[in-house]
Amino acid sequence: MIGSGTEKYMVFGGGGADDGDFGIAADEMIALSGREHPRFLFIGFAQLEPHHGFEYYGELFKSRGADCSFLTQDDADAVAPAREKILWADIIFIMGGNTGKLMRTLRGAGLDRTLREAALRGAVTSGFSAGGICLCSAGVSKNEDYLVEDGIGCLDLFFCPHPMSRGGRYETFKRELKTRGGTGLACDGAGFEVAGSGCRALVFCPNGYMAKICGYRDGEWIERDVPTEWTDLASLMNI
Repeated sequence: MIGSGTEKYMVFGGGGADDGDFGIAADEMIALSGREHPRFLFIGFAQLEPHHGFEYYGELFKSRGADCSFLTQDDADAVAPAREKILWADIIFIMGGNTGKLMRTLRGAGLDRTLREAALRGAVTSGFSAGGICLCSAGVSKNEDYLVEDGIGCLDLFFCPHPMSRGGRYETFKRELKTRGGTGLACDGAGFEVAGSGCRALVFCPNGYMAKICGYRDGEWIERDVPTEWTDLASLMNI
């Protein structure tokens, strides 16, 4: 594994089932798990129904030899079954959609703490769009308008998914980051992969993607491309 420590994260923006080849990301998550037949868990609480999206992503991982499951609302309501599934998984994938709905469900059942526990145990913990915001300290989401939603803070980043395809989101991201301070991450058609102290961009839409670390220094906007080769996480984050 690149770097030190056991934590492995991947956050994605853009692309997915209808754009690019997300199989590239699935292959990398399986490789990062270190298991030939990993246990894959889909979390879809950002969707209208928790199983929405599992048809695609579950099949994607099943076709690669994974044992696949997803969290149901009954699991979350009872808490213990959801916790058991999260700690069973080698790969956790949190689907995009409504960030507020996702976070209310996770926090209401205490599963935000369970996700952090799973990550510390070495599970590949990943999220797409709202799922990526979930794993970061906060990010720019959208219901009727753009708004900031807090995540669980596994990654100390302010996340902007879909910056290329949804320009209003990126402008909100820049404005909010200037007020908040800290370090931002913008991804579209790519993911941000962290393993221990190393990180890189994982591109699944090679014809058009963005993966940038962003922030303000002395009032000036700074953007830095995330390299596709492994690099030191702390150095990259130092805007």
